[in-house]
Amino acid sequence: MDVRAVGVQVLPGAALGGADSDRSLVFLINTWGRATNQSVNEYDIAIDTNGDNVADFTVVGVDLGAVLAGAFNGQFASFTFNAKGDIVNAFFADAPMNGSTIELPALASDLGRFQKPEDPIPGNGPAKRQQLTYAVAAFSIVPGGFVDLTGSASINPFSPAVSSGDFASLGPGASSSFTLSTMTRTARRRRTRCRLHRSAKSRSSRKS
Repeated sequence: MDVRAVGVQVLPGAALGGADSDRSLVFLINTWGRATNQSVNEYDIAIDTNGDNVADFTVVGVDLGAVLAGAFNGQFASFTFNAKGDIVNAFFADAPMNGSTIELPALASDLGRFQKPEDPIPGNGPAKRQQLTYAVAAFSIVPGGFVDLTGSASINPFSPAVSSGDFASLGPGASSSFTLSTMTRTARRRRTRCRLHRSAKSRSSRKS
């Protein structure tokens, strides 16, 4: 459970059953080693929403049965806890067997982040109230005794620096396109057209 990299994917709120104005966040953790079942580990993502370096929420990747029934059942889940330790929401996590990648979903609204009617520049005025800062603490349950801590990073779920979560389902020989956007140093949006093509022999789509 030695953490290699951490990131966040931003999807429409509907991806997790939320409102169109909400955002679905998927916190992705990649480790250097693999685990036969991630239930042998716990991943705590501390969420700071007001910039005081204290966790206001925690997204926890842990065994589902251990939390809900007091007994491990091998199913990995993503729980959102508030500062009082109450469960705000929970989702099944994506943590493949014998894998090294853990995906922990959460809704932005469950973390106190909401869409504003205006579209402010990140880091200025109301955008600060949309931003969140996160850091990961990883713990070994079996065999235990190992802890790994990461530095922190920040993101505005409603105006991320780089677009993510874009995808297209393609049949053989079909193609599609979508727009990728990035935030420049002058806080302006740069949009790039990306085209996907799937050959008749290919089993998956690719960018070209």
